[in-house]
Amino acid sequence: MYEKTIEPVAIMHTGFGEKFGIPRQSGLVPEAAGQIIFEPKYQNPDALRGIEEFTHLWIIWGFSENRVEKFTPLVTPPRLGGREKRGVFATRSPFRPNGMGLSSVRLDKVEYKSSKGPIIHVSGVDMLDGTPIYDIKPYLAYADSHPKASDALPQSTDGIRCMLSGAMRHLKAVWMKIPALLWSIFWHRIQELHTTRPRIISMACNTADLIYALWPTLTPER
Repeated sequence: MYEKTIEPVAIMHTGFGEKFGIPRQSGLVPEAAGQIIFEPKYQNPDALRGIEEFTHLWIIWGFSENRVEKFTPLVTPPRLGGREKRGVFATRSPFRPNGMGLSSVRLDKVEYKSSKGPIIHVSGVDMLDGTPIYDIKPYLAYADSHPKASDALPQSTDGIRCMLSGAMRHLKAVWMKIPALLWSIFWHRIQELHTTRPRIISMACNTADLIYALWPTLTPER
């Protein structure tokens, strides 16, 4: 039996530091950006000659965070609500015999003048930051597009879910800035009162410092 050992040719860098919030399929969130940075062995620019003639690319990558100890013929696709099992080869479950993923992404630009070698900027990614890339191929519209293709799975809401996740992250960032703003207003006010009521002002400052220090522990983690 033929066997071959493969190694990553590049690493995908994205804004997804954890599994939560990653689109389940490529292209569902067009704004999801990624940068493909090649391993030193594959940083020769000649390997990318002609790639900018294509608008989209196929990315073959690995589910590096999943460890499959043994072959499982049946899996539970999330899109079916966890109520039905399907054959692993009839799903896109990450728990696969060889743990390989396939994504179609948009090619935005290629950055050649970089200390890290050529960098491919793409969008519409569905990969965790640090995902190993095993191969890159051009998307051929005349052969890879199947307008009449269909499936029986329910329509995905990943785009909405990812947008909500991003909104929550932005809200949390704003929330963490509130104490600094309040402290600025408070400090300006006590400067005016310092000469008239020093003891009360001293107690207020100590209390404010305590609240400011404890504020991060009072904010919910997501």
